Amino acid sequence: MISRRDFLRGLVAGSLLLAGCRPNEDDAPAAPSPSQSASGLLHSFGLPENERSEFLRSKNEYNELLQSKNETRSFRRLYAAGPPAEVLLYALAPERLVGWTAQKRPQALAMLSEASRRLPPLGGINGRGSPVSLERLLAEKIDAVVDVGVVSEATVSTAQQTAKQLGVPYLLLEGRLAQSAEQIRQLGSLIASPHTERLATLAEQALVFARREAAARSRPVSVYLARGREGLETGRRNSIHTEVAELLGARNAGDALAGGGLAQVSIEQIILWQPDWILTQEADFAVQVARNPLWKNVKAVREGRIGLLPRLPYGWIDGPPGINRLPGIYTLAAILSDQPPARYREQILSLLEALYHHRPDPAQQRQLGLA
Repeated sequence: MISRRDFLRGLVAGSLLLAGCRPNEDDAPAAPSPSQSASGLLHSFGLPENERSEFLRSKNEYNELLQSKNETRSFRRLYAAGPPAEVLLYALAPERLVGWTAQKRPQALAMLSEASRRLPPLGGINGRGSPVSLERLLAEKIDAVVDVGVVSEATVSTAQQTAKQLGVPYLLLEGRLAQSAEQIRQLGSLIASPHTERLATLAEQALVFARREAAARSRPVSVYLARGREGLETGRRNSIHTEVAELLGARNAGDALAGGGLAQVSIEQIILWQPDWILTQEADFAVQVARNPLWKNVKAVREGRIGLLPRLPYGWIDGPPGINRLPGIYTLAAILSDQPPARYREQILSLLEALYHHRPDPAQQRQLGLA
């Protein structure tokens, strides 16, 4: 098994440098280097020189190009470098995903397609889970690596080395939640996914809905995103983790902390902020915080304004910061309006079915607060 240190240091005793142990998720993107191909949000590494300029054409044009050269480039076995890429790849091409980046909980697997429940956990290149081993990745005979995140000098460098060592393209998509539809269309077109347009349309509808909600908000609402079991980790200003609330016109209490990314805070700091809502995906925390005398000093807790959002099969407002958050737009809009999430039941179910190729059954809908 390759250690994360070896991942970052490069080839050490025959190990492979795999890209993606990201510096800061909110770092400013770097300009594409001359050795990569880029169009919109999608950057490619490791393609032959004579294909780079044509790489991001539409599917038909690209296929014609390859046929004219009597070549074939298939994307039938794809590896996701981290959880955001895993969600996107699974939504677009579940049958081509070679494995999960981490072991899935049974409750999460139950909300995915039956065939995907048998996929093995391989480990990831980035994220907090176990790193993938070189031997396992080579044994999978993948056609490409797909990654989703910030494009920076570090990620460009490591992506280039990964593509070189594996001998397959490394596809890196950048973009925030507001760019979800473009992410879906660019990768979906490249890999010729039949699910592209439906998913992209649903993403656009959710984003239009969010903008309307934000415009209709009569007064600013401040929210505190309580991450983890203690609820004392949150997103700083411009953090990718607080995008759902901000798209809906809410103000992130953590904006007081500059620097992007995540920060550990104290209960005293939260008391000073006095957010209108406490948001969490941790059911245990939601129960405990209501009983904790220290948290009672936060008005939102005293008044019961604790918004608990689902995290099955992935988080709905965070964890990971990918397109899995699209259903959370409707759910959080309902919460901030003191309405049950079931108000947007059909919109949420349509998204869940498009994302995960499984429509939650009645019991699962109750578990998700939709029945």
